[in-house]
Amino acid sequence: MLTDLFFLLPLKKAISPNTITWFSEDFYGLLMRFGINLFFLTILIRVLYYTKTRRKDYLFTYYLIGTITFFLCFGLMQMDIDTGMGLGLFAIFGIIRYRTDAIEIKEMTYLFMVIGISVVNALASNELS
Repeated sequence: MLTDLFFLLPLKKAISPNTITWFSEDFYGLLMRFGINLFFLTILIRVLYYTKTRRKDYLFTYYLIGTITFFLCFGLMQMDIDTGMGLGLFAIFGIIRYRTDAIEIKEMTYLFMVIGISVVNALASNELS
């Protein structure tokens, strides 16, 4: 009778150094995509925007909005919520456009480009990249 219950006990496996992983492959993919996103954001913000305007007041904002948009889209992509992501991005655009002080058209264009680059980098599939 006791021998019938042995299947309930967990089996101990030998752990070798080759089987231990610190992070999953998804984490490395996230870091890779985030690095690519920061690279293209830096080209857009520091090389194109800052060299033309010499305005420092939007630099941090552009990086922050790009980073937040990237992580939101990447997280929603993992949950497979397509409709929610579309409505969320529409809400982001609406809040930025109508709930802030008047932003010049040029700065708004750069802001939309930052959001667009972050969305594309977060949602890029293996076929696209």
